[in-house]
Amino acid sequence: MGVVNPESVRTEIEKELGRVPTVFEPAAGDPRLLENLWTGLRDFYLRNPLPDRLKDLLFADLSHACGNPFCVAILGCDLLARDRSPESLIELHERIAGGRLEETEARLLALSREFFLRQGGSGPAAEGIRDLLGDAFPAWVALMGTIAFCHRWVEGFLGAAVPGESKDPARLSPEAVRSRINQWREITRFRRRVPVAPADARPVVLAVDDHPEIREFLKVVFEGAGYAVRSAPDSRQAVEAVRAGGVDLVVMDVHMPVLGGVEALRRMREAAPRLPVLLMSGDIDSDAEQAAASGLAQALFAKPFNIDTMLEKVRGHLPLPRPA
Repeated sequence: MGVVNPESVRTEIEKELGRVPTVFEPAAGDPRLLENLWTGLRDFYLRNPLPDRLKDLLFADLSHACGNPFCVAILGCDLLARDRSPESLIELHERIAGGRLEETEARLLALSREFFLRQGGSGPAAEGIRDLLGDAFPAWVALMGTIAFCHRWVEGFLGAAVPGESKDPARLSPEAVRSRINQWREITRFRRRVPVAPADARPVVLAVDDHPEIREFLKVVFEGAGYAVRSAPDSRQAVEAVRAGGVDLVVMDVHMPVLGGVEALRRMREAAPRLPVLLMSGDIDSDAEQAAASGLAQALFAKPFNIDTMLEKVRGHLPLPRPA
């Protein structure tokens, strides 16, 4: 088996897609894995003989059924065809949600969704697809295998899957799709930044939110900006982390399970009176406003927040060391 040149693989990806999408980053350090990942996606998706419209519809519709909160954005917008744009992806979801499909397309999507959620098999869904597609059935099988692999790859990459019982093909509205695409845009923008100091020299930001996708988003953004990041899924664990030491700044949601954010902030102050704490909330109440106005918290951000504004505030309270 010959040696794989990663630069030649990346050159081929750029030639085909116009860029090297973020989804390939986990394989960047393993040339053979990068080549295998690209070859599979190229041969079984991009060069799959099924019509492009059908492939796009299948990817978009099955993203609704995936447990990963970012799957719709990554698979539909960051990975696929050269002319894919967030706007065209949203249009696809609006078409699906509004039932603006041809009868055969709607039937194909329904059967494919059933096949996908049941993890395949040779049951009625596969037989129905065979009847619809005829000689194109093997191409559909290859595409479904690629979609399933992509979903697992993304889920493992982000580590932000939601519980399986939330897999509902109708759960993502066009507005939710738009929100996740915008959030993924931010992730890809910051993931490409290089830390400015060695890991052991970076200030530590503690990201506290009960939603795993928000914690992952903050982790990617702050690490990309040069900070080390720790996470906590609730404010009680956040208080324990502060008491244990080693935290230089906290970004915390106000409305949290187990212990409210403002009460957690008061307990943090007892352990670390000078620790900068930034609060965020999708529903700002008077207690949070008072905490910010009194100086108990250093800032209060309304969700959805502007990440550049938040980063500016973080840097103001927690300057980065200069690179050696």
